[in-house]
Amino acid sequence: MTKHRTFAIRNGRRKTPVVVLCGGTTMKMEPLIRAIAGTFVLASLALGYIHSPYWHLFTAFVGLNLLQSAFTKWCLMEDILGRFGVDKTC
Repeated sequence: MTKHRTFAIRNGRRKTPVVVLCGGTTMKMEPLIRAIAGTFVLASLALGYIHSPYWHLFTAFVGLNLLQSAFTKWCLMEDILGRFGVDKTC
């Protein structure tokens, strides 16, 4: 399993967090979005099983967001990560 750490770098006038893998390479936008979506799905499924079935609605929301981003080429998480200074390029 790959460990990662987060640290802040100077980007213009403000510090922005960047996810860095232990090998020293930064994680780019697309794999980070997939990791976040997978984490949200697994967490909401676990919460739906343990706490309340209404958490499965959050799983459906994440799935619908992934589906609409496939057709519209727009993703809210991409905009959020872009504001935090995550690179879009591979």
